[in-house]
Amino acid sequence: MALGAEPVAYPHKAECCGAYLAVKSQEVTARLVHTILDAAVRAGAEAVITNCPLCQFNLDKQQERLRLLEAGFRPIPVFYFAQLLALALGRPVETYDLHKHKVDPRPLLARYELLGVKA
Repeated sequence: MALGAEPVAYPHKAECCGAYLAVKSQEVTARLVHTILDAAVRAGAEAVITNCPLCQFNLDKQQERLRLLEAGFRPIPVFYFAQLLALALGRPVETYDLHKHKVDPRPLLARYELLGVKA
């Protein structure tokens, strides 16, 4: 891959995040998100990349809630695929809206020198 990423196989990677249930029941989406993210972290993933903007939103936003509800919960950055595509194509980093993420992905990207800044 252009960014040097390696896919990680993990259970629940194709599970639904709860989609619009977040409007009606944040508890339900929090459980679904926890299952997905916990599986990713246990499999060694350093980030999650989605092809659905609603998944990116739910998987990122629900981590605020999970930090409070789940002892030992480890946050993980969640990207929308277009953000990484823009990065691979050399688009200006200011256009990615990384500062809007609930789990800041910039330290991860900096660690791999993908932002033009060494960690």
